Amino acid sequence: EEEEEEEGMGEVQTEALVLMQMLCDYKPSLKEVVVYPPEIEAIIGKDVVSVEVIWNSVLQRRFFPIPEMCHDLADASKNKFVEEVNRDTQETKLTGLMQEAKVLYIEIKHQQILKENGLASVFSRSNQERATWISFLFALLINLLLVSFYQWKEPEISPDLLDPDGMYNGAFPNVYLAIQADAAEYEDGVQVDFACTARPCGDKMGRYEKEFYDATNTTEQLEPKLGGSDSEEALVKGLTLALNVCQCTTAIFVFVLFLVVRCPVRYEVGIQQYEMTDVKALFYTATDSMTLYYLGYVIVAIMCLSNNMYCCILLLDIIVKDSTTKDVLNAVIYPIKQLSMTLVLLVITVNIFQTVLFYNFHTEFDVGDLMSCGTMADCFVMTLNYGLRSSGGIGDMMTKSYSRQGSRWVVDLLYFLLVLIVLLNVVFGIIIDTFSDLRLQKMERLSDTFNKCFICGHEKTTFDRAYDSPKGFEMHIKQDHNMWNYVFFMIFVWEQDRDDDDGLELFVRLQVENMDVSWFPMNRAMCLVTETVEEDTVADKIEALNGDFEKMIAGQNAVMMKSNDKHFGYIERNVKVIEKKLYDVKTSMGSGPVLSADAQPETSEGLNGKKNLFNSNFSFIGNRGVATPQGDTSISRKPLDGVVPDKTARFADGVGGESGSLTDDGSVDSAGRNEKRITMLLSPPPGSRYAKVAVLGASDLAPPHLFGTSDPFIVAQVFWNDEKVGETDTIWMSQNPKWENNRTNSFQCPLWATESQNAKLAKLKVCLYHAHRRGLGHFLGQIELTWSDLQVAKNGKAKFYRLQKRTAVNKASQRMVQGEIRVAVAFSTEKEEKK
Repeated sequence: EEEEEEEGMGEVQTEALVLMQMLCDYKPSLKEVVVYPPEIEAIIGKDVVSVEVIWNSVLQRRFFPIPEMCHDLADASKNKFVEEVNRDTQETKLTGLMQEAKVLYIEIKHQQILKENGLASVFSRSNQERATWISFLFALLINLLLVSFYQWKEPEISPDLLDPDGMYNGAFPNVYLAIQADAAEYEDGVQVDFACTARPCGDKMGRYEKEFYDATNTTEQLEPKLGGSDSEEALVKGLTLALNVCQCTTAIFVFVLFLVVRCPVRYEVGIQQYEMTDVKALFYTATDSMTLYYLGYVIVAIMCLSNNMYCCILLLDIIVKDSTTKDVLNAVIYPIKQLSMTLVLLVITVNIFQTVLFYNFHTEFDVGDLMSCGTMADCFVMTLNYGLRSSGGIGDMMTKSYSRQGSRWVVDLLYFLLVLIVLLNVVFGIIIDTFSDLRLQKMERLSDTFNKCFICGHEKTTFDRAYDSPKGFEMHIKQDHNMWNYVFFMIFVWEQDRDDDDGLELFVRLQVENMDVSWFPMNRAMCLVTETVEEDTVADKIEALNGDFEKMIAGQNAVMMKSNDKHFGYIERNVKVIEKKLYDVKTSMGSGPVLSADAQPETSEGLNGKKNLFNSNFSFIGNRGVATPQGDTSISRKPLDGVVPDKTARFADGVGGESGSLTDDGSVDSAGRNEKRITMLLSPPPGSRYAKVAVLGASDLAPPHLFGTSDPFIVAQVFWNDEKVGETDTIWMSQNPKWENNRTNSFQCPLWATESQNAKLAKLKVCLYHAHRRGLGHFLGQIELTWSDLQVAKNGKAKFYRLQKRTAVNKASQRMVQGEIRVAVAFSTEKEEKK
């Protein structure tokens, strides 16, 4: 009961830890508050891990407990996948991961069966890998012993039986001297062929060699033996035999391990993944290349017990264990078609030359069994064998020709050029180029393995910069995008009942069944979303809602202002028409002007200057829209000549005001409203002054590709006294954009009547924004020009101004601010503009 309670508590702790990790991920400050016991700290990152998943187009982090069975996954299986996965594209890598996850899941389940039967401690993939290396070590030791101690020991005649001339009954004292004597006769042109009677062999024997064996009466089988004394020979022979037995035993054990550990997995893969029948799956397993390889390895190991000559073949096992040696073999296997056709052409060319030699130069070969051209078959073998191996071609194996020296020179030279230089180098070139390509692919694979995230595909340097640490990439692939955590998550989903899946787990299950990689965070990572992670408190959410509300109000206000501009433009034009008609009526009647009850009397000078009581009456737009008679205070431009302004009366330039008064210099003194923003309509009245602002271009802006949109545009907005005057044309964005149309990108900003008013109220602001189809994007900077700045720039010459950041605004939202904007400012009147 205590064990069951402890096991249940472990499951509860695991689930609680998953929940706590989710809470800490939602609110990172909890990590500093929560203190885990040491045993729980050991579980974090080992038994409870996380993956990042794209669900409903949102990148999310999901914590989950690793199933206990996943700890039985062998490192050899992981390394094999990392080395052999197709890394051509990000999609092929992730597709290969999902396919391999199914195979690994079958392997893990099979390992669980072995564990339940008490066989997992012996029959495992890890033990199989160790056993193959032990077998290779035995083969290596056996070959070292053979190289160090093995030698030929031919029978020799005892020195006591030799005559004074060193001969025994006319025979040589050892076989080596006899063979040398036979070779000397062979070079002199004497060919001797005796039947081999004493020695059980099948090759030809010279005269002196036969006499030696007849004299020694040798009938035993000749073979290599171990050198040294009899005790040393026995020791080395016993050691070699022991190593051969160990080698054979290890090879059989490896084969049995492979049959128990790997073959059932391949059988299940054939049935489940390829939907084979039992017979086809059994044939699929039996004909697997590795199954046949280990079977052949056992056969060769058994043959080594009878003859040590076969032990050298076992060293070729290094090709299976090392990828570089495998590439050497693949350099011949991959281009086998090109090599085969080249060799066919080589044989055909050699046959042409041997035919020419057979018909014309067969008498110019050295006489002998191995160097004769008596038959066309012998001539072909000699031309192919000695011709390819001799540095100068077949001509090196022929005697000098004095009668036909010119024709021999042509044949020898053509053989050398065509066969040795061209065809052989073509064969070598194909092999070398293939190996070079394989080596380059291996380097690219290693670079992709160690310098790029397997899941998202981002480079190592990207994470090192994001984490501000040289180990940023290592932390990322171990914590955020650990490829094996994704395999364990798929196994976690498969092990769980389908009815227990939540929305995300069911989504991943269906995506894996359809081999869809869209749930992987390709080219995305949560650590790269923002530079800093901030918590969303209630105050932050309220502030965000307030900001959205202010944007909505500002948008409605902009629409209303645009509508008001249109309507007041109509009113202004009508006022001008009425003004002209009244003036014409007064002029034709020869009488004074018709004044309203509230109007000030006009002097004759005002009539002569074509001014009337409407000449400076126009509305004002404050921060809250159009001013009413009880609204914003209007500003006097210049009192009419001969009229003393009333300090308490309504202003001559406004439609009304309840508490404003004029000072001696014509400025406004409004009690309690000094800080209120005041501005005129953008279309100035006849004769008024205004500042004409033209936005011409910008330079050294942020590169367009940093904005992450396929349609980067740019627009500038012009503000006068904090009221929006208008905005430029929206043009295609570059680092040095230009606004070509001066008419649509120039703006009129009305000036006030006096210098003090302008010094207090006149302020120009130009803001630059990145724009896309959905509206404004990143803020690119702004400039603010005061009245003194405008006075300097009023000559109309274009000038570059450095783009500045906003104050009291989040720095992250202004990271794109850089460069300069080109603006021209000129002061003018409507009359001057018409001229």
